[in-house]
Amino acid sequence: MIEDPGRNDRFTGFDSSAVTEYPYDEDGDTEPVSVRVVESVAAATNSRAVDLSPLFETVEPDALDSLYPPHGPGGIVIAFRYEGTIVELSGPGDVVVALEDDSAAGEADESGGLPS
Repeated sequence: MIEDPGRNDRFTGFDSSAVTEYPYDEDGDTEPVSVRVVESVAAATNSRAVDLSPLFETVEPDALDSLYPPHGPGGIVIAFRYEGTIVELSGPGDVVVALEDDSAAGEADESGGLPS
């Protein structure tokens, strides 16, 4: 389990029973974090990765990969909306996917920020 006491605050308005963690495996993960994000969202939403909208329409994949290089130090936490989920990246490339609760869907601010 990925330890983060502030996670509950960040996922307010999301179905807490539908938060799935995909921790980075230093020995087994060779894919760039941008690929892991798409695969994690596909798994969490019971979709095929090829059926999701391109990640670059939401966030710059190369920027994600540069923030979370393989075996990198981590320390940065970012979150963004993608395909009806909130994706949170932390540590060396841990991915957490929270399914959006229907009641929270309209709560983003006009800049596309996450609900508070």
